[in-house]
Amino acid sequence: MTHLNENTVLDIKNRSHGVTAEITVPDANASGAIIAQGGRFGGWALFLRSGVPAHCYNFLGFERVYARATQPLTQGKHTVRYEFKI
Repeated sequence: MTHLNENTVLDIKNRSHGVTAEITVPDANASGAIIAQGGRFGGWALFLRSGVPAHCYNFLGFERVYARATQPLTQGKHTVRYEFKI
């Protein structure tokens, strides 16, 4: 998949929102983006790092706020959800 222009997706930056993703984890150490919007100067991402679901909120490149699960996901299908409240 290639980069999408910002005006082609929902604008949920700086707004309360929730994201639900149905994913298949290939192994316990899986890493990578599930979904992301924005970039170096602002935005957010839902991702896996060593099997652990995590979220990063990038406030205009000045501050990054992370939320991480405490346990890695097991191999197989999972539903991952987070809610971001402002």
